Amino acid sequence: MTIHSGWVEVLKSEVPEAFTKNPPFVPAAAFIDGMPLLMASSTLRKWEDLIRYNFCNPIRRFFMMGCKVVVLAFDDYLHVPSSKAITQANRSKNKAPFEFDERQKLETVMPADYNSRMSNRVYKRRVIDLITETVVDYLGLKRYEKLIIDYVECPVVFELDPSTMKPAYKYLVDMPSLGECDVKFTRWCRKFGDMVVHSVDGDFIPIALMEYETQYNTFMHHNQGNKEEAAQNSKKSRGKIHNIALYRLEFGAQQGPNQKTAAGGKQARPPQHPVPQVVSRKPKRSMEFVNVGMLYEEMLHIMRGWLAPAVNLTTMKKWALSVEPGNSSSSNSSSAKGGSDHGSLDPCKRELLSHTARVFSLLIALTGTDFTRGLPQLGPSKIWEFMDSQSVWNSIRSEEHTSELQSPCNLVCRLLLEK
Repeated sequence: MTIHSGWVEVLKSEVPEAFTKNPPFVPAAAFIDGMPLLMASSTLRKWEDLIRYNFCNPIRRFFMMGCKVVVLAFDDYLHVPSSKAITQANRSKNKAPFEFDERQKLETVMPADYNSRMSNRVYKRRVIDLITETVVDYLGLKRYEKLIIDYVECPVVFELDPSTMKPAYKYLVDMPSLGECDVKFTRWCRKFGDMVVHSVDGDFIPIALMEYETQYNTFMHHNQGNKEEAAQNSKKSRGKIHNIALYRLEFGAQQGPNQKTAAGGKQARPPQHPVPQVVSRKPKRSMEFVNVGMLYEEMLHIMRGWLAPAVNLTTMKKWALSVEPGNSSSSNSSSAKGGSDHGSLDPCKRELLSHTARVFSLLIALTGTDFTRGLPQLGPSKIWEFMDSQSVWNSIRSEEHTSELQSPCNLVCRLLLEK
């Protein structure tokens, strides 16, 4: 699923320090979304080259980064939403259909129109089958390295057998198959801890934020009223809150000829007389890491500012400390005294604060995704500017914390209706 690229621009302008060239931590595991990697460069002509370059190289990169486990995942079409098929059909409605059925076999050499053939789901599944069956042989696993393939049915773990020093495998029968890669990585993060996720799809950002928020709220609930235990856990890699980093294409790293802007942000006018262009090789794509935890904590800070604008800076710092993992119990003590250190937040606003990532995901959906194309076209910058309007947040009065306003979805709808 794709999202409006303007949201990445909003996040990068609000929290630039969360976007780095180097990994923000040493990950215990890595998750690779294999679906975008299926698209091949025009220079590749052998299946072996496709597997080595597009899959073995990223896997080996994460092992060298310090990961002990790498998960290579593909979509299981038996469990993807039915609307996904509609989306894929719309994408290829202007393309010439490519016929390929279950009885046919892959070519011995990659065809010249390989990328266009990937619009056929049967052909794509056949390519994925080839990759999952041979990637371990081409990779060359080393000792203490684990490769997990999460595709259809239950995941498969590959590692060297100490007695033979050859790859052995076993099925994780306790982990059922899931649909799209977008939701597969969350269970591996909970299983292995700190994780880096390699994917170019923009929807991994809101999903990762929601996963981090789930861990954050679970941690706070678990340590509620136990300040000493919370403080101790926070010193041990923040307890059960696992770090998440996204490894994706750098936003704004490459600009096309029509994207260059003149001074003042306006689009530059084309020259009256064409200027001869020097043909050069396409620049290498630049990648970056996105620290999801840092993004979420800054979004909490922004949300606090929206909900309690009248609170002075000293009180805001006290409030910020009161909801940190090491100080969860102070939130109860201050609320018991009347809640003065929290800006007198009513239950409705407190509920909204605990679902910061979900609110952000709903705002993303308002600007259009694969599944929300029919909605009015609102730009991310306009919505972000509107959400910063204090008159909107003041409209949620304390007497309005009814059951209809307790869900983040209804709260966001109410805020946008105020416009």
